[in-house]
Amino acid sequence: MHQIKSVILLALLTTRASCFVSNSRLSRRASTVPSNQNSPVTPSSSTLFYTESNDETWYNALEFECEESFESSSPENKYLTGNDLKELRADIQQMKQNLQLSLATDDLMRVVSLQKSIEEAEKKDPELVYKSALKRIAESNQYNSRKKYDILSKYNKVAREARANIARLNLDGLWVANFGHGSELVNVTYTGDTIIGHRLNQPDQLFFEADLSPPASNGAKDRNLKPINLNSSEASKWGVDKLERYSGQIRDTLTKSAPDTLSGDLLQGNLIMFDGYFSFLWVPTRQHVFFSRPKPDIILSMMRDQISAEDEVENMRSHLSKCFDKNIDEAFMAPSITPEAEPFRRIATKHDLKLAKHETQIVYEDHLPLHEIPKVNDATPINPLGKSSQSFLDFHKWMTYIEKALNPNELEK
Repeated sequence: MHQIKSVILLALLTTRASCFVSNSRLSRRASTVPSNQNSPVTPSSSTLFYTESNDETWYNALEFECEESFESSSPENKYLTGNDLKELRADIQQMKQNLQLSLATDDLMRVVSLQKSIEEAEKKDPELVYKSALKRIAESNQYNSRKKYDILSKYNKVAREARANIARLNLDGLWVANFGHGSELVNVTYTGDTIIGHRLNQPDQLFFEADLSPPASNGAKDRNLKPINLNSSEASKWGVDKLERYSGQIRDTLTKSAPDTLSGDLLQGNLIMFDGYFSFLWVPTRQHVFFSRPKPDIILSMMRDQISAEDEVENMRSHLSKCFDKNIDEAFMAPSITPEAEPFRRIATKHDLKLAKHETQIVYEDHLPLHEIPKVNDATPINPLGKSSQSFLDFHKWMTYIEKALNPNELEK
């Protein structure tokens, strides 16, 4: 009974404080209105809670300020990330514990102060703000059309700003998946807050997916997994003290049951977040694959075959278009000016480059003196004995560089 009285008294005190703040703001607004207008008189301290029966200004302002969310008004870069966000969440947890102690001891002034501090701190947590904005958007259907679209336009903007500061919701783009047999490019996109990955060599087949949306108050236990706590040595290695993980599914590509690496069943998996990259774990087999951001030159190298195939199709399409554009008159009319023939544009594949390097390989005899230029001693189909050899293209490149760098007189010497 004593605790119930404390809660009721706290509610009355909070309501009185809210009314005081609202009327104080209205007093400042009323004081700025010119005297020639029919504006209400600024209330004094004795008439602080007085409102005329036909004046709904105070009620509208109070309703507006009650609906004003903590995430809507603040300057840019208001959200914390990284270690600062971890410290903020620890502080919020500590303040909530102190709030429970203050409620138990009936320290009402400290209760009000802690509630205000917790509310101000939660404004800087992008995940809490994003979760609150999504809740407001979901509740907008119960209002009429005008108010509904006002809420949607307002909280959609708030949600976008908060979402841009949540690392796991900004992983879209190209990633390199480091498999045991090699590396592949994976294109990552989003459908809402669900992350989706497709391998570039199999774009029509889903590779993995996971729901990364903020945890809800109900039904979130099946999707939300406990983080992986790391010891001190592992924390110094990975840069974090715990690894967040999320439930999902990933296609089986590494087990013997899937001999074709492009086919396989979708298995249960866990997406594990690291600092700057992420990993996906196959739960049944306990195998995992790491994803890291590729450099531009790696992207071009790994996409060479795909770009070459698209370039080949473009060449054939261009050639057919020119064939259909010609008519019988052009066959008998001698052109007055013969245009220069356009070179046949083609991007070589990795296999073509490797074959060209073997075909243009220079093999040196053992008794010939060699100058210090890059060379290999590996056995190849063209050089089965593994003698000193060098690509003709590389040799020509070095000779061209020397001729441009040195003077002709120095070359004669």
